[in-house]
Amino acid sequence: MEFTAIPTDQHTADVLTDEITGVRDELRKADTKAFGLLALFGATLAGVLALTRTDVSTAAVVLLYLAAVPIGTALVALLLTVRPNLAGTNGFLRWAAYHREPTTVVADIADATVHLPHALAEELVHLSVLAVTKYQRIRHAVHLLLLGLALLGLAVPVA
Repeated sequence: MEFTAIPTDQHTADVLTDEITGVRDELRKADTKAFGLLALFGATLAGVLALTRTDVSTAAVVLLYLAAVPIGTALVALLLTVRPNLAGTNGFLRWAAYHREPTTVVADIADATVHLPHALAEELVHLSVLAVTKYQRIRHAVHLLLLGLALLGLAVPVA
């Protein structure tokens, strides 16, 4: 049985490509979580605000409004999570930059192919930073919701 050695550059490119695929999966998971949490948090905020319109004590109304603040802030954090990031020059943003001179795309792709591992490493880093940012925002939003729910829990007995 004869084995052929994979050139280091090709092996590196393959590993980077696999890692990029994994990070893209994480980005999809983060977006799915954020959209699900947006619906949940939005319904929670609507419920809290609806309770302020009922016959409850002044103390309960104050606690309900206080609960609405972190829940509303959590919604903002989630909206920022799903908001498209149009900064940088990676992915489709790179190609959109050539809208006035599309023929230079060929030269750019040829250059990227020559330096494939480096180009893939840049993409991996960019996507990883994006994924970490999304998960940090989701985590922050969940912490804010927990605070809002704690305040809501305090409002129930004094209602």
